[in-house]
Amino acid sequence: MRRPIRTALTLIVVLVAGLEGAYLVATNVFLNTDLAYRSINRKPEKFQIRWRTAWSLYPGMVVMRGAEMRGQSRRVAWYARVESVTTGFAIRPLFHRIVRLSGTRAEGILYRQRRKLLPGETSRTPPSDLPAIPERLEVSGGAAATA
Repeated sequence: MRRPIRTALTLIVVLVAGLEGAYLVATNVFLNTDLAYRSINRKPEKFQIRWRTAWSLYPGMVVMRGAEMRGQSRRVAWYARVESVTTGFAIRPLFHRIVRLSGTRAEGILYRQRRKLLPGETSRTPPSDLPAIPERLEVSGGAAATA
């Protein structure tokens, strides 16, 4: 009776280790090639992200270095840069293009936001005094270099 239990436990451990190994390879190749960049940045005029390196040890966790994001709506444009971020995320909402983060730790954060003017509207502040927000993130070096 003990031998079948030991065999079953060994099989389960080998199966779990194999699944984890497959996850590590597939996810980290995805994150560090243009595959992730292309799938995430489908509408760069609304939202765009790039990173120098990224990796994941298990589903629902990611570490990024040199991450930059920018986006805009009809009335607001924003830009963020993070030197290092580790975060958890919910997997199911990703299938609906919704990101839910948890337990986020970040270092070296820069955030800029500014209101966009509607046609015919003027600002009391000269445009040169407003924070610079790039129209697009240039892809040079790092994981998104081949996008």
